[in-house]
Amino acid sequence: MTQEKDIAAKIFLGKPEHFADLYNGACFNGNQIIHAEDLVPLDSAQEYLPGKTDAAKRSVRRNRDIIKKAALGADFLILACENQEHVHYAMVIRNMLYDAMNYADQVKLSGDLEKFLPYLPNYKLNVLDVKRIAHLEYFQTDLREVFGIIKYADDKCQMKAHVEKNRIRYSKLLRETIEIIFILLGEDSKM
Repeated sequence: MTQEKDIAAKIFLGKPEHFADLYNGACFNGNQIIHAEDLVPLDSAQEYLPGKTDAAKRSVRRNRDIIKKAALGADFLILACENQEHVHYAMVIRNMLYDAMNYADQVKLSGDLEKFLPYLPNYKLNVLDVKRIAHLEYFQTDLREVFGIIKYADDKCQMKAHVEKNRIRYSKLLRETIEIIFILLGEDSKM
């Protein structure tokens, strides 16, 4: 992803209403579980500095694209997003590295790995391929239109049919949404 596309995607998806919509659409079938007002940004830097006894004495610093905390009653969720223009199968590993580095920080704070083991999840990572979204209607914000254009970007006939079918929603897009569409498509909007 070019730097311009990367920055534009981070800014657009970093907005609480878009970030909440991303998770609600991709993980909760459009049910409004995550609310924009419940999201708190977290530090995107993940760092690991090995101790003197660590076999691999390499320090590591990685930055997530977007990471936020959501309060759901007494529970908290840590939600992250990594943007990719093309399918990159190593991204799953990178996300696992981020989580491992975060857990390493927690262990450092307590000094006791054993007591954390029951809480370290064996979980699946949700990978969203925008070009393969089956239900664009799960997305409630203008993220739906951005994803719709990206989904059909390789087939102008399908894109045209999609825009015609959703003419009312597309006619109400804000300028910033139109600009993000042009940037992500690699077009010069000349607006």
